Amino acid sequence: MGFEIAKKGIYKDYKYVITEVELAPYYHVNGYVKLKDDSKFLEDDYDDIPIECHGGLTFKNEREILGKGMWIGFDTSHYFDNYETKNIDFVENECKNIIEQLIELE
Repeated sequence: MGFEIAKKGIYKDYKYVITEVELAPYYHVNGYVKLKDDSKFLEDDYDDIPIECHGGLTFKNEREILGKGMWIGFDTSHYFDNYETKNIDFVENECKNIIEQLIELE
């Protein structure tokens, strides 16, 4: 499998993408949210963006496979993760949670 898009969506005018990553024997799901072109966080490191999500933000960059623009994201490959519960539905809910926070912060 490698790195594949599992789901794309739009929530409250923000795009999000969910990916599945399989690097045998490991499998996990990642979530990404596209920042608006005028976001005040475009120049910040992900560690400096005050977003609460599963395991904290672990990504901020442009990534062609996700689409044009700047994306922030998180993963479910932490030592404390239960892979049965950290599925696409879980990650989608976390993406929507990130979007709600971005709306408040922007």
